[in-house]
Amino acid sequence: MLKEIPIHKSSQTSHEYTKHWFQNEYFDLFIWLTVTGQMKGFQLCYNRSQCEAVLVWDNEQGFSFHGIDDGEFSPNKNMTPVFTKPKNKPDPTLITRFEHDSAQLAPDIRNLLVHKLSEFFTLIS
Repeated sequence: MLKEIPIHKSSQTSHEYTKHWFQNEYFDLFIWLTVTGQMKGFQLCYNRSQCEAVLVWDNEQGFSFHGIDDGEFSPNKNMTPVFTKPKNKPDPTLITRFEHDSAQLAPDIRNLLVHKLSEFFTLIS
């Protein structure tokens, strides 16, 4: 199950949006909410231990899909992860796995995320 990782207030980069981070062994989910609780956007990173990818949605720019270079090529030096060209196509089983792993999220947030995932896979099919 996804669990929320606390983000210290000093790490919040915007006064207009609040960033929330949820994580498990397969997913990293970052959500930006407005002060009224509306979703501004999200980044759903998945397949964290193998060929990590990220599905991004923003209410102004729409969807994008990327690979992730985790910056961990050397055990002596950690770099910042960056988006790259994806090595694989988006995995349609992502929706089912996300539905299972996100059961404890607030229903309105979870439903919007599932809707956006379905919308993305409809757009690319």
